[in-house]
Amino acid sequence: MACRLIRVAGRRSFWRLQTARFAVSMPASSAKPIASFLRSSLEDNEEEIRELVSEYSKHRPSPLSMKQLTDFGRTATELQSFNFLRHEMPVRLASTMQEIDLLPAHLTQTRSVSIVKNWYRQSFKDMMQFTDSASVDRGAAKWFTRTAAGIKQRHANVVETMAQGIIEMKERYGGDEVNKYRYEIQYFLDRFYMNRISMRLLLSQHVALFADEETGQGHVGIIDPQCNVIAVINDAASNAQRLCETYYSTAPEIKYEAIGSPDYGMTVSYVPTHLFHIMFELLKVCFDTSCLCLCEV
Repeated sequence: MACRLIRVAGRRSFWRLQTARFAVSMPASSAKPIASFLRSSLEDNEEEIRELVSEYSKHRPSPLSMKQLTDFGRTATELQSFNFLRHEMPVRLASTMQEIDLLPAHLTQTRSVSIVKNWYRQSFKDMMQFTDSASVDRGAAKWFTRTAAGIKQRHANVVETMAQGIIEMKERYGGDEVNKYRYEIQYFLDRFYMNRISMRLLLSQHVALFADEETGQGHVGIIDPQCNVIAVINDAASNAQRLCETYYSTAPEIKYEAIGSPDYGMTVSYVPTHLFHIMFELLKVCFDTSCLCLCEV
């Protein structure tokens, strides 16, 4: 009986999502229009925003490899990066905004999903400041970098907030309603989170390169050309074990083998924080399942 209570309480706590909100404000002194239309016109013209979103969503995002990002980061100037992202980011934002609108109404009408929609809408409007070809200069590039940092902060809790929206839908309409659309929702979430990762990667790389952010030694922006895979896995495992011990008072041991790398010097060109997150989430699920199985014995 005690084991069952631990299972229920532990599982709820283990997966509980904490939603935080970030309100991003821009300096009033820097709020002058850069694009060919006034930003204030977009504030009051929803129809124009919808038309722009529809137009940009027709374009395909540019496929980029880790090598391309690394090579570009080594040689590109802030102006070159700005010139690429000012066209690329609106395409990616618009595509996601269109997909959100295709979700079931019971989900899009929840408070949390409405918050996510507003975040994307505001970020799209922010990017629209820079689409005019006449605005390609050093001043615009600097302002774009500050705007990119603000968008990155604004979207920091998109994952938790979107998940909260599904919880709200379930609480309001029942589990059967969620199950009714489970395949559509899962398909959307897979694409939504992948798109979010790609957008945050582009924004984070630009900000790391040109906003004087502190990065790791030898890094090109947020990319480590010599990312130590074993070290990152060890770090993720330690964090997952501590979390597991917090809720279950125990944690499984981890044993792994580096195939083809006897000296444990396995390195790849990758974003260390991304690899850490992947391994942490994977190990967290494994630990949770292992502890639940122990409770069944």
